[in-house]
Amino acid sequence: MANAALKGGRRSGTTAAWGVFLLAFALRVVAGFLLNLRPWGLRGYGFYREMAQNLLSGEGLHFRYYYGLGDAWANRPPLYPIFLAGLETVAGASPVVIILGQSVLGAITAVLAFALGRRAGGPGAGLAAGLLVAIYPYFVVNDTTLVEQPLSACLLAAFALAFLTGAGGARGAAATGVLGGLLSLTREVFVPLFGLALLVRVLGAGGGRGRARLRWAALCALAFAATVTPWLARNAARFGRPGFSFSDGKALWVGNNPHTFSRYPRGSIDASEWEAFSRLPDEVKDRLRRAPDEVAQQAEYRALALDFIREDPTRFMHGGLRKVVALLSPVLTPRGDSWMKDWAYGLSYGPVLVLALFGVFLGRRWLPIGMVAGLTLLALAGVSFIFWGQTRIRAPADVLLIVLAGGVLARLAARPRIAGGEGPVRGPSGPRR
Repeated sequence: MANAALKGGRRSGTTAAWGVFLLAFALRVVAGFLLNLRPWGLRGYGFYREMAQNLLSGEGLHFRYYYGLGDAWANRPPLYPIFLAGLETVAGASPVVIILGQSVLGAITAVLAFALGRRAGGPGAGLAAGLLVAIYPYFVVNDTTLVEQPLSACLLAAFALAFLTGAGGARGAAATGVLGGLLSLTREVFVPLFGLALLVRVLGAGGGRGRARLRWAALCALAFAATVTPWLARNAARFGRPGFSFSDGKALWVGNNPHTFSRYPRGSIDASEWEAFSRLPDEVKDRLRRAPDEVAQQAEYRALALDFIREDPTRFMHGGLRKVVALLSPVLTPRGDSWMKDWAYGLSYGPVLVLALFGVFLGRRWLPIGMVAGLTLLALAGVSFIFWGQTRIRAPADVLLIVLAGGVLARLAARPRIAGGEGPVRGPSGPRR
């Protein structure tokens, strides 16, 4: 009987996971066609598509940079454009292919949330987490635009699951390292998260003896290094030094110049960047355009930013706090193009954030998910304080917050119904009527 019950539980879990997958996939496909498909292609960052097409044509991963600053060969990590190139190779260059492919990514993310919730709180918590990710408005709309967020959200959920379930074995360490590397190759802002995760593992998260934890961390770090080394080596060969991307100098300047808050955070940080660049002296623009490569260009940007920071450190601290607020705020950053989008975001993320705070206190089994969510937000907040933050940067972490929120909702739904005398009330020795 025990085996039959176990098999029945597995079948019901598989059925629920498929239901979550299909719901998430269908909603994203519909949103992609209705909201994101345009006559010229998909909404989002067209340079990602340009990078993918240049890769397929044999020119390598690069795109033509704006402001007349030449070609950018390492402005972004490579994984998302490689993903787009893979879709195009397998199924063609139509935007429809991207909508379908990224809808699959979003659906997988919902299933991973289901697995995380089920691991911590059982079938009800897993189903709640999976359904919430499936219908989460920000994911439904943005998962089919030309942004790296659906890929990074999927990889972050997979990384969290591997980190939490593989704390005791070599396979878990290797999987965690590989997924951490892939996540960092999608968006380099997640590199600090991997370092924090290794640190808390060495300090005791996941249990085990000290030497075992050190072995696990070493194997995990080795797997991470093996995953990212080809890209770092490519950049070292081209620029003379390794790096996930060579955009840190410009990002530092974009987040630290006299015009950073001229449009941002209510408007786009790109609009603030344009404002700042247009006001640079002509000789500075000429130096940027004449720079021999991206490394030299980033050094110019970095010098401008550091001069601005040294000029008034208090202003830098105050600006950093504003950028962290923009990262974590229940107000969409930048604002949407309609009030409906702003309200839909606020009325979904706001409750999720509040419920997630309560989810940390559901019990001991929920603490590890809360820890990973906290480490993720801490890493992103640190990056945002120095550079800049917005909703899209934080959005992948919403998956973990939703898992915690789903646990709270499942716990509330499972409470005995005592109003009007309905339902059993559990006493010290079992249920009684």
